[in-house]
Amino acid sequence: MDVKRIAAGAAVAVGVAGAGVASAGADARAANAANVKVAAVDGPQATDETFGDWTVSCREVAKVGRSCEAAQNFFLKGQRAPYGRVAIGRPKAAGDLFLTFMVPVNVNFEKPVAAGLDPAAGGALELKWTRCIPGACFATGPVTKGIVAKWSAAPKAPSAYYMNGANQKFTLGFSANGFKQAMAALLGG
Repeated sequence: MDVKRIAAGAAVAVGVAGAGVASAGADARAANAANVKVAAVDGPQATDETFGDWTVSCREVAKVGRSCEAAQNFFLKGQRAPYGRVAIGRPKAAGDLFLTFMVPVNVNFEKPVAAGLDPAAGGALELKWTRCIPGACFATGPVTKGIVAKWSAAPKAPSAYYMNGANQKFTLGFSANGFKQAMAALLGG
């Protein structure tokens, strides 16, 4: 599974579709430009900060406000392409936090993803599988600031495990490299 190739293909598809829409609407926008007032935005519309293996990305989204997430790619030993991804973020500026887990297709939908400091010992967050697209499946669920603070204060980073379609257990550890700093930036942003 080459996640980079999938992401590049999606970006090209969106770019090609966007170019067609942009050229088709150029005349209409030009005609309405004199009547439309665009609100000025103070500060950047998008920011990305890297903390070790984690990236905190924030975007200004129309009618939503500032949307931020801290994300990390998972790599399997000996592979250069990412195997999966985990992200903690809030879709709305003042909204709740969510934990989203992405791995290649081949998951057991009956078994949720468990995420925590020691998922096998219990007390872990359960993330329900929500959807699959060609190349990836997603599990997501709410996470509180308290849990994120507990994970940040722990001597090791959390991990997640899930069962694949053959009922084999996969454990993926979050990187501790930059985790605390990324969570501080996320909760402060």
